[in-house]
Amino acid sequence: IVAFADTHGYDRHTWQVPWFAISLIDWFDLWRDWGELISCASQAARRTGDQLRAARLLFLRAVGYGRLAQYEESLELFQVSGRLFEELGSVPWQVRAKAGVAWMLGRLGHQHEGVDVARQALEQLRADASATPEQIRLALHQLAAALELVGDYEETLKCCDEWEAIEGADHIPSSHGQITAERSRAYIGLGRYAQAVDESRRALHFFDQSGGWQDRAAVRTVL
Repeated sequence: IVAFADTHGYDRHTWQVPWFAISLIDWFDLWRDWGELISCASQAARRTGDQLRAARLLFLRAVGYGRLAQYEESLELFQVSGRLFEELGSVPWQVRAKAGVAWMLGRLGHQHEGVDVARQALEQLRADASATPEQIRLALHQLAAALELVGDYEETLKCCDEWEAIEGADHIPSSHGQITAERSRAYIGLGRYAQAVDESRRALHFFDQSGGWQDRAAVRTVL
């Protein structure tokens, strides 16, 4: 459908289908099949004049590269999308792009640099009066993940505690699963294995409600 719409000049349909299918793409790990279609969607959104949507789709393409372990390509697109969000004045999406940069820096072996970027992203978001509880939680999760990679497990747990203390956020099972999994890994790093098992079981419960197969597989590996 996307390829047909793109070929025949139906730009709005070209970007709408991947945009609304993104949760299913992640759940069933369809990034390899949908990656190029998301790129087409971003170009189509740009042609319609929806530059913010185009940048968001480019960001999702970066997520896909990350899921496929194509870290260099992912890092480049996170950086490009971040610059576009800055030009468009969208602080929350700038922060999301920075979180992606921090994620990829960690995967590429630049863990301490990843911590710095994640801290900057969180500080930038906290300074934005329009930031929502969900957005602050997202930035906190990325900082927790970056801290866990450098072995700062106590600080990781503090981020997890702060994440859970935030009020007014929507209940998103996959988000709860991700922060609970970070807490589990921190407990493992501290040698608190019984607590790690308990948290891993909690994370798996959340991921069974919503989450990618990679999330569930990572938790099962711990168990």
